[in-house]
Amino acid sequence: MLETIFSNLISGFLLEIFKKKDNNKKIALPISILNETLEIDKSTKQSIPEYNTRILEAIKLLNVNKRDPMLNGASIAEDLSIESISLIEDIINGSIMPSSSMLSCFAEKYEIDLDWLKTGCNTPFHKHCLTYTWAENAIQIYKEYKPKTVYIFTADVKEHFTAIAYQKTHYDFRIIHCESNWHLSSNGIGGTGQNQLVSLYKTMLFLNRFHTFTHGKVVSEDEFFDLITGKCSVNILSHRLNDYRWEDLLDLNLEPTEIAKRKQYYGDDFIEAQNIIKSKVSKDDYDFMNYV
Repeated sequence: MLETIFSNLISGFLLEIFKKKDNNKKIALPISILNETLEIDKSTKQSIPEYNTRILEAIKLLNVNKRDPMLNGASIAEDLSIESISLIEDIINGSIMPSSSMLSCFAEKYEIDLDWLKTGCNTPFHKHCLTYTWAENAIQIYKEYKPKTVYIFTADVKEHFTAIAYQKTHYDFRIIHCESNWHLSSNGIGGTGQNQLVSLYKTMLFLNRFHTFTHGKVVSEDEFFDLITGKCSVNILSHRLNDYRWEDLLDLNLEPTEIAKRKQYYGDDFIEAQNIIKSKVSKDDYDFMNYV
């Protein structure tokens, strides 16, 4: 008798927890999702809104410059093979907590960093960011990754900080950059920076020769660092007007009148960067460039 009463009380309590906020209707949740939900809550000791807030933030970031269909409860349910659209909608609006398996599926499908999704550590697109000292590492990544589109992102500062982005799909991309930042300029670089400039030159020459859809984009300093730290995706910045300074840098044999035009447009540091490249490009480098 007492066991029956206790069981009914527990069942009623659980159903009350998962009532929908908008119309007070009960949600029929699979027992596996319920178990995983309670497990997540116990292990992380986070409140429900913290998970849901990050899922909502991820959806907003993923929908920037996205062609139809936009991500919403229905499209996410279809992508993740979840029959209940209302379940996804309740997760988005904060009525219930996502299960561990749902978070993993969401992160895998939409290329979101799982640690960030679960704990808030790292950044949404942290997993896409690759750091190298030499830009030529991007050549091997290009050959293995086989991107559809290539972007050269340059920060609108004197140093012209530069990063390379490869993209296959709206969700699948890679950001290749240097922790100390590659410069598309002579400003603020020493001996190592000059060698990195040559490495960047050879990489961009490779991309110019072998990839038709390579686009230069100039972004603000804040946007650049948001990109290389995974706070924003390629899609957020890819619709900027095309910038051709990276292509102009490749043309080292200029007439004096053309040099004067480039100096007026890009500044003295840009011309000096070209002079550094010309002085440091060796016969081996020319053989490399002819090879690629």
